Amino acid sequence: MKDRVLKYIDILNKENYGEWKTSPKDATQSYFSYTEDVLDFIKDFYRSKYVDHDYMKTYRQIRDKDISTLNKKEVCALLTAFVRGDRFSEGFLNDQLKNGRVMEALLRLKELNEI
Repeated sequence: MKDRVLKYIDILNKENYGEWKTSPKDATQSYFSYTEDVLDFIKDFYRSKYVDHDYMKTYRQIRDKDISTLNKKEVCALLTAFVRGDRFSEGFLNDQLKNGRVMEALLRLKELNEI
């Protein structure tokens, strides 16, 4: 059985993850509307064993580290911070997808799972 989250290594390898939209109720409010693939990734991530419910403590310590040096707990905290960060800063996950950090973290997680 393919890993629920790691399958997105093949799916999220693209350039467009959604678009900014304006709220129909308030033209001064904008939000990021993700593609179905990203929404599925978020849903599958929350259902996975990789969610770190205490991620902020770890994230503060590792957010500027090279992803290739992180251990499994740290990678899980980083991915959790990327997904959860969008709740506090609209479009944060999109930025992490576009700059390749989500893909780096997924590839590192795959590498750690194979050890």
